[in-house]
Amino acid sequence: MERRSCRGRPRKTDIEAGIVDVIRQLDERGILQSVASKNNHDDAMEVLKRFELDEYFLCPQISWRPKSEAISEIALRLNIGLDSVLFVDDSQFELEQVKAACRKFVLSMPWSI
Repeated sequence: MERRSCRGRPRKTDIEAGIVDVIRQLDERGILQSVASKNNHDDAMEVLKRFELDEYFLCPQISWRPKSEAISEIALRLNIGLDSVLFVDDSQFELEQVKAACRKFVLSMPWSI
């Protein structure tokens, strides 16, 4: 898969080509977006800022706790029901963990959207 680096060289923190456009298009449609990421908070936010994506994500939850907890926190902070959340992840493990924690989440792999 092609990855895009803001500095022109491959990095572990590259973003797949097209993702930035998808995020911007979802925002233009009025779809609320957030991040539930298992990473060091400051490192992940640096990458989002580098690609000018940090402004698109409401109440980002970036830590090492289970993603199901992060998603629940996002929903609580945004005052939306869990049945209004679509969780997209490229890890089958993470999808299964979230599914086991709460059946109300709608789950998807990125390529099936």
